[in-house]
Amino acid sequence: MHHPLPALLASATLLLCTLAHSNDSVAELQRRSTQGMADAQLQLALKYRKGDGVAQDDAKYFEWAQEAAAQGNAEAQFELGYCYHEGTGIAKSNAKALYWFDKAAKQDNASALYALGVMHYFAHGIPQDDVKARAYFDKAAARGSTRARYNLGVMYYGGVGGPRDENRALSLYLQAAAEGDAAAQNNLGAIYADANSAVHDLSKAAQWYEKSAAQGDSVAQNNLGQMYAKGRGKPRDFAQAARWYEKSIAQGNSDAQRNMGVLHYNGNGMPQDYVKARQWFEAAAKQNNGEAQYALGYMYSQGQSVRQNASTAKEWYGKSCDNGHQPGCDEYAKLNRK
Repeated sequence: MHHPLPALLASATLLLCTLAHSNDSVAELQRRSTQGMADAQLQLALKYRKGDGVAQDDAKYFEWAQEAAAQGNAEAQFELGYCYHEGTGIAKSNAKALYWFDKAAKQDNASALYALGVMHYFAHGIPQDDVKARAYFDKAAARGSTRARYNLGVMYYGGVGGPRDENRALSLYLQAAAEGDAAAQNNLGAIYADANSAVHDLSKAAQWYEKSAAQGDSVAQNNLGQMYAKGRGKPRDFAQAARWYEKSIAQGNSDAQRNMGVLHYNGNGMPQDYVKARQWFEAAAKQNNGEAQYALGYMYSQGQSVRQNASTAKEWYGKSCDNGHQPGCDEYAKLNRK
Protein backbone atom coordinates (compact mmCIF):
# COMPACT_ATOMS: atom_id res chain seq x y z
CA MET A 1 0.00 0.00 0.00
CA HIS A 2 2.64 2.51 1.02
CA HIS A 3 5.58 3.61 -0.98
CA PRO A 4 9.22 2.97 -0.15
CA LEU A 5 10.98 6.01 1.19
CA PRO A 6 12.63 8.25 -1.40
CA ALA A 7 16.35 7.80 -2.02
CA LEU A 8 17.15 11.39 -1.09
CA LEU A 9 15.38 14.68 -0.96
CA ALA A 10 13.78 15.23 -4.34
CA SER A 11 16.91 15.75 -6.41
CA ALA A 12 20.42 17.09 -6.38
CA THR A 13 19.18 20.69 -6.40
CA LEU A 14 20.60 22.80 -3.59
CA LEU A 15 18.70 25.18 -1.36
CA LEU A 16 19.93 28.73 -1.09
CA CYS A 17 20.60 30.38 2.23
CA THR A 18 17.87 32.42 3.88
CA LEU A 19 19.61 35.33 5.55
CA ALA A 20 18.20 38.14 7.62
CA HIS A 21 16.84 40.83 5.35
CA SER A 22 18.90 44.02 5.25
CA ASN A 23 17.00 47.22 6.00
CA ASP A 24 19.67 49.24 4.22
CA SER A 25 18.76 50.80 0.89
CA VAL A 26 20.35 49.51 -2.28
CA ALA A 27 22.23 52.79 -2.58
CA GLU A 28 23.62 52.41 0.95
CA LEU A 29 24.61 48.79 0.28
CA GLN A 30 26.32 49.82 -2.94
CA ARG A 31 28.21 52.58 -1.12
CA ARG A 32 29.39 50.22 1.61
CA SER A 33 30.15 47.47 -0.90
CA THR A 34 32.43 49.69 -2.94
CA GLN A 35 34.25 50.44 0.31
CA GLY A 36 34.99 46.74 0.64
CA MET A 37 32.57 45.80 3.43
CA ALA A 38 31.89 42.07 3.04
CA ASP A 39 28.54 42.02 4.84
CA ALA A 40 27.18 44.71 2.51
CA GLN A 41 28.61 42.93 -0.53
CA LEU A 42 26.78 39.75 0.47
CA GLN A 43 23.50 41.57 1.06
CA LEU A 44 23.84 43.36 -2.28
CA ALA A 45 24.50 40.04 -3.99
CA LEU A 46 21.32 38.63 -2.48
CA LYS A 47 19.31 41.62 -3.65
CA TYR A 48 20.50 41.01 -7.21
CA ARG A 49 19.75 37.30 -6.83
CA LYS A 50 16.16 37.97 -5.79
CA GLY A 51 15.49 41.19 -7.67
CA ASP A 52 14.81 42.92 -4.38
CA GLY A 53 14.86 46.68 -4.99
CA VAL A 54 16.94 46.17 -8.14
CA ALA A 55 16.50 44.39 -11.45
CA GLN A 56 17.29 40.70 -10.99
CA ASP A 57 20.79 40.13 -12.33
CA ASP A 58 22.65 36.81 -11.97
CA ALA A 59 25.93 38.28 -13.20
CA LYS A 60 25.91 40.95 -10.48
CA TYR A 61 24.77 38.38 -7.91
CA PHE A 62 27.87 36.35 -8.78
CA GLU A 63 30.12 39.43 -8.87
CA TRP A 64 29.24 40.67 -5.38
CA ALA A 65 29.15 37.18 -3.86
CA GLN A 66 32.67 36.71 -5.23
CA GLU A 67 33.85 39.95 -3.65
CA ALA A 68 32.49 38.99 -0.23
CA ALA A 69 33.71 35.37 -0.50
CA ALA A 70 37.24 36.55 -1.22
CA GLN A 71 37.17 38.30 2.15
CA GLY A 72 36.30 35.08 3.94
CA ASN A 73 32.56 35.57 4.42
CA ALA A 74 31.24 32.00 4.84
CA GLU A 75 27.71 32.72 3.61
CA ALA A 76 29.14 34.40 0.52
CA GLN A 77 31.44 31.45 -0.06
CA PHE A 78 28.41 29.18 -0.04
CA GLU A 79 26.57 31.50 -2.45
CA LEU A 80 29.58 31.54 -4.75
CA GLY A 81 29.75 27.75 -4.64
CA TYR A 82 26.07 27.67 -5.50
CA CYS A 83 26.68 29.90 -8.52
CA TYR A 84 29.32 27.50 -9.82
CA HIS A 85 27.23 24.43 -8.98
CA GLU A 86 24.16 25.68 -10.82
CA GLY A 87 25.86 27.78 -13.50
CA THR A 88 24.21 30.95 -12.22
CA GLY A 89 25.90 34.13 -13.43
CA ILE A 90 28.99 32.12 -14.41
CA ALA A 91 29.86 28.96 -16.33
CA LYS A 92 29.05 25.81 -14.34
CA SER A 93 32.06 24.21 -12.64
CA ASN A 94 31.76 21.41 -10.11
CA ALA A 95 35.45 21.78 -9.23
CA LYS A 96 35.04 25.45 -8.29
CA ALA A 97 31.76 24.73 -6.51
CA LEU A 98 33.52 22.10 -4.45
CA TYR A 99 36.36 24.55 -3.66
CA TRP A 100 34.05 27.25 -2.33
CA PHE A 101 31.71 24.90 -0.50
CA ASP A 102 34.75 23.41 1.22
CA LYS A 103 35.99 26.84 2.31
CA ALA A 104 32.57 27.71 3.75
CA ALA A 105 32.22 24.27 5.37
CA LYS A 106 35.52 24.78 7.19
CA GLN A 107 33.77 27.71 8.87
CA ASP A 108 30.92 25.37 9.89
CA ASN A 109 28.46 26.80 7.38
CA ALA A 110 25.48 24.40 7.48
CA SER A 111 24.39 25.06 3.89
CA ALA A 112 27.88 24.34 2.57
CA LEU A 113 28.14 21.14 4.60
CA TYR A 114 24.80 20.06 3.17
CA ALA A 115 25.98 20.94 -0.35
CA LEU A 116 29.09 18.81 0.07
CA GLY A 117 26.87 15.93 1.13
CA VAL A 118 24.83 16.37 -2.05
CA MET A 119 27.93 16.50 -4.23
CA HIS A 120 29.35 13.31 -2.74
CA TYR A 121 26.02 11.48 -2.89
CA PHE A 122 25.23 12.44 -6.47
CA ALA A 123 28.88 12.32 -7.67
CA HIS A 124 28.99 15.92 -8.90
CA GLY A 125 32.49 16.08 -10.27
CA ILE A 126 33.80 13.72 -7.60
CA PRO A 127 33.51 9.95 -6.98
CA GLN A 128 30.20 8.86 -5.49
CA ASP A 129 30.70 8.27 -1.76
CA ASP A 130 27.80 7.43 0.57
CA VAL A 131 30.01 7.43 3.65
CA LYS A 132 31.26 10.98 3.05
CA ALA A 133 27.77 12.14 2.09
CA ARG A 134 26.36 10.80 5.34
CA ALA A 135 29.18 12.43 7.33
CA TYR A 136 28.55 15.83 5.74
CA PHE A 137 24.79 15.56 6.23
CA ASP A 138 25.44 14.64 9.88
CA LYS A 139 27.55 17.77 10.38
CA ALA A 140 25.00 19.96 8.59
CA ALA A 141 22.13 18.50 10.61
CA ALA A 142 24.00 19.21 13.84
CA ARG A 143 24.22 22.84 12.71
CA GLY A 144 20.50 23.17 12.09
CA SER A 145 19.99 22.16 8.45
CA THR A 146 16.46 20.81 8.07
CA ARG A 147 17.16 19.36 4.65
CA ALA A 148 20.26 17.60 5.96
CA ARG A 149 18.21 16.10 8.79
CA TYR A 150 15.78 14.73 6.24
CA ASN A 151 18.50 13.24 4.04
CA LEU A 152 20.35 11.84 7.02
CA GLY A 153 17.10 10.24 8.17
CA VAL A 154 16.75 8.56 4.78
CA MET A 155 20.30 7.25 4.99
CA TYR A 156 19.89 5.91 8.54
CA TYR A 157 16.55 4.30 7.63
CA GLY A 158 18.02 2.58 4.59
CA GLY A 159 21.42 1.81 6.06
CA VAL A 160 23.10 3.92 3.37
CA GLY A 161 26.68 4.99 4.10
CA GLY A 162 26.65 3.27 7.48
CA PRO A 163 24.63 1.01 9.80
CA ARG A 164 20.83 1.06 9.63
CA ASP A 165 19.18 2.74 12.62
CA GLU A 166 15.41 3.16 12.49
CA ASN A 167 15.27 4.98 15.83
CA ARG A 168 17.83 7.55 14.67
CA ALA A 169 15.96 7.96 11.39
CA LEU A 170 12.71 8.50 13.27
CA SER A 171 14.31 11.12 15.51
CA LEU A 172 15.73 13.01 12.50
CA TYR A 173 12.43 12.90 10.63
CA LEU A 174 10.60 14.18 13.70
CA GLN A 175 12.98 17.13 13.93
CA ALA A 176 12.67 17.95 10.23
CA ALA A 177 8.90 17.43 10.28
CA ALA A 178 8.52 19.77 13.25
CA GLU A 179 10.39 22.36 11.17
CA GLY A 180 7.79 21.96 8.43
CA ASP A 181 9.62 19.67 6.00
CA ALA A 182 6.87 18.02 3.94
CA ALA A 183 9.03 15.13 2.73
CA ALA A 184 9.99 14.27 6.32
CA GLN A 185 6.35 14.38 7.33
CA ASN A 186 5.52 11.95 4.53
CA ASN A 187 8.34 9.62 5.54
CA LEU A 188 7.15 9.63 9.13
CA GLY A 189 3.77 8.58 7.82
CA ALA A 190 5.42 5.77 5.88
CA ILE A 191 7.28 4.50 8.96
CA TYR A 192 4.15 4.55 11.11
CA ALA A 193 2.20 2.84 8.31
CA ASP A 194 4.76 0.05 7.96
CA ALA A 195 3.36 -3.06 9.65
CA ASN A 196 6.91 -4.26 10.34
CA SER A 197 7.93 -1.05 12.10
CA ALA A 198 8.41 -1.05 15.87
CA VAL A 199 6.30 2.13 15.98
CA HIS A 200 3.49 0.92 13.68
CA ASP A 201 0.50 3.21 14.21
CA LEU A 202 -1.95 3.87 11.39
CA SER A 203 -3.54 6.81 13.20
CA LYS A 204 -0.18 8.59 13.43
CA ALA A 205 0.58 7.64 9.85
CA ALA A 206 -2.60 9.36 8.71
CA GLN A 207 -1.81 12.46 10.75
CA TRP A 208 1.64 12.87 9.21
CA TYR A 209 0.39 12.16 5.70
CA GLU A 210 -2.24 14.86 6.20
CA LYS A 211 0.33 17.42 7.30
CA SER A 212 2.54 16.64 4.33
CA ALA A 213 -0.32 16.47 1.84
CA ALA A 214 -1.62 19.85 3.02
CA GLN A 215 1.76 21.29 2.01
CA GLY A 216 1.36 19.86 -1.46
CA ASP A 217 3.62 16.80 -1.26
CA SER A 218 2.37 14.59 -4.10
CA VAL A 219 3.60 11.34 -2.56
CA ALA A 220 1.80 12.08 0.71
CA GLN A 221 -1.35 13.04 -1.20
CA ASN A 222 -1.31 9.68 -2.94
CA ASN A 223 -0.56 7.84 0.32
CA LEU A 224 -3.44 9.61 2.05
CA GLY A 225 -5.69 8.64 -0.83
CA GLN A 226 -4.61 5.04 -0.35
CA MET A 227 -5.53 5.18 3.34
CA TYR A 228 -9.04 6.32 2.44
CA ALA A 229 -9.32 3.73 -0.35
CA LYS A 230 -8.20 0.87 1.89
CA GLY A 231 -9.89 2.07 5.08
CA ARG A 232 -6.61 1.88 6.98
CA GLY A 233 -6.01 4.74 9.41
CA LYS A 234 -9.02 6.50 7.90
CA PRO A 235 -12.63 5.42 7.39
CA ARG A 236 -13.02 3.95 3.90
CA ASP A 237 -14.13 6.80 1.67
CA PHE A 238 -13.62 6.45 -2.07
CA ALA A 239 -14.66 10.04 -2.75
CA GLN A 240 -11.90 11.29 -0.44
CA ALA A 241 -9.48 8.82 -2.01
CA ALA A 242 -10.27 10.20 -5.47
CA ARG A 243 -9.94 13.76 -4.19
CA TRP A 244 -6.41 13.17 -2.92
CA TYR A 245 -5.44 11.18 -5.99
CA GLU A 246 -6.54 14.11 -8.14
CA LYS A 247 -4.33 16.51 -6.19
CA SER A 248 -1.37 14.16 -6.60
CA ILE A 249 -2.13 13.58 -10.28
CA ALA A 250 -2.09 17.33 -10.87
CA GLN A 251 1.61 17.14 -9.99
CA GLY A 252 2.21 14.23 -12.33
CA ASN A 253 2.40 11.45 -9.75
CA SER A 254 2.22 8.13 -11.62
CA ASP A 255 1.23 6.10 -8.55
CA ALA A 256 -1.83 8.30 -8.10
CA GLN A 257 -2.67 7.87 -11.80
CA ARG A 258 -2.49 4.11 -11.36
CA ASN A 259 -4.59 4.23 -8.19
CA MET A 260 -7.23 6.34 -9.90
CA GLY A 261 -7.30 3.66 -12.57
CA VAL A 262 -7.91 1.06 -9.86
CA LEU A 263 -10.94 3.00 -8.60
CA HIS A 264 -12.44 3.03 -12.10
CA TYR A 265 -11.49 -0.59 -12.73
CA ASN A 266 -13.19 -1.85 -9.56
CA GLY A 267 -16.06 0.64 -9.59
CA ASN A 268 -15.06 1.98 -6.18
CA GLY A 269 -17.29 4.96 -5.44
CA MET A 270 -18.04 5.35 -9.14
CA PRO A 271 -19.44 3.24 -11.99
CA GLN A 272 -17.06 0.55 -13.14
CA ASP A 273 -15.38 1.79 -16.32
CA TYR A 274 -12.63 -0.25 -17.97
CA VAL A 275 -12.01 2.43 -20.59
CA LYS A 276 -11.26 5.13 -18.02
CA ALA A 277 -9.27 2.65 -15.96
CA ARG A 278 -7.13 1.80 -18.98
CA GLN A 279 -6.60 5.48 -19.79
CA TRP A 280 -5.26 6.11 -16.26
CA PHE A 281 -3.08 3.00 -16.44
CA GLU A 282 -1.72 4.19 -19.77
CA ALA A 283 -0.90 7.62 -18.33
CA ALA A 284 1.01 6.02 -15.46
CA ALA A 285 2.66 3.46 -17.75
CA LYS A 286 4.12 6.27 -19.85
CA GLN A 287 6.04 7.26 -16.74
CA ASN A 288 7.37 3.71 -16.41
CA ASN A 289 5.10 2.79 -13.53
CA GLY A 290 5.58 -0.98 -13.29
CA GLU A 291 2.28 -1.70 -11.55
CA ALA A 292 0.32 0.25 -14.16
CA GLN A 293 2.16 -1.60 -16.93
CA TYR A 294 1.21 -4.87 -15.26
CA ALA A 295 -2.44 -3.75 -15.14
CA LEU A 296 -2.38 -2.99 -18.87
CA GLY A 297 -0.86 -6.40 -19.53
CA TYR A 298 -3.70 -7.99 -17.61
CA MET A 299 -6.36 -5.98 -19.47
CA TYR A 300 -4.92 -7.03 -22.83
CA SER A 301 -4.70 -10.64 -21.69
CA GLN A 302 -8.40 -10.56 -20.72
CA GLY A 303 -9.68 -8.32 -23.49
CA GLN A 304 -11.01 -5.68 -21.12
CA SER A 305 -11.91 -2.52 -23.08
CA VAL A 306 -9.45 -3.68 -25.77
CA ARG A 307 -9.21 -6.56 -28.23
CA GLN A 308 -7.65 -9.52 -26.46
CA ASN A 309 -4.03 -9.70 -27.52
CA ALA A 310 -1.48 -12.01 -25.87
CA SER A 311 1.41 -10.39 -27.71
CA THR A 312 0.56 -6.90 -26.41
CA ALA A 313 -0.08 -8.33 -22.94
CA LYS A 314 3.37 -9.93 -22.99
CA GLU A 315 4.90 -6.61 -24.08
CA TRP A 316 3.34 -4.77 -21.13
CA TYR A 317 4.29 -7.52 -18.68
CA GLY A 318 7.85 -7.27 -19.98
CA LYS A 319 7.93 -3.52 -19.40
CA SER A 320 6.50 -4.03 -15.93
CA CYS A 321 9.25 -6.54 -15.19
CA ASP A 322 11.90 -4.15 -16.49
CA ASN A 323 10.62 -1.58 -13.98
CA GLY A 324 11.01 -3.94 -11.05
CA HIS A 325 7.47 -5.31 -10.63
CA GLN A 326 7.90 -9.03 -9.95
CA PRO A 327 4.32 -10.09 -10.93
CA GLY A 328 5.07 -8.64 -14.37
CA CYS A 329 8.14 -10.86 -14.59
CA ASP A 330 6.08 -13.88 -13.58
CA GLU A 331 3.39 -13.28 -16.20
CA TYR A 332 5.96 -12.52 -18.88
CA ALA A 333 7.68 -15.83 -18.16
CA LYS A 334 4.37 -17.71 -18.38
CA LEU A 335 3.56 -16.18 -21.78
CA ASN A 336 7.08 -16.73 -22.97
CA ARG A 337 6.72 -20.48 -22.36
CA LYS A 338 3.63 -20.75 -24.53
